[in-house]
Amino acid sequence: MTNKHKLAAWKSITGAINDLGDGGIRTVEECRKKWKDLLSRAKKDASVLKNPPTGGGPAPKTSPYSNIMIAIFGEDSPTFTGLNGIDSSEPQPQHLKRLTQTCQLSTVVSH
Repeated sequence: MTNKHKLAAWKSITGAINDLGDGGIRTVEECRKKWKDLLSRAKKDASVLKNPPTGGGPAPKTSPYSNIMIAIFGEDSPTFTGLNGIDSSEPQPQHLKRLTQTCQLSTVVSH
């Protein structure tokens, strides 16, 4: 996937988010930053779910957005585990459509 393709994908995602009309207009950079923040949290949550802390106590709490991302990508996805030679912080083409649809559904449900 070339940088041109990545930018086009990010523009498409940003357009879909802005089309929801839930507030201000977001830039591609803002959407990328939000994605990286959500992905970082989801990676931490996926790790905790795979390797829960020992010693009893309540189950670890995870973000609802992390749970959605883990459900979309799968907990064993390179998105969470990494894979040599692939920038796993960028959404892969096969996940972009499902991710956009899930984000739209999540926004509708939360309003």
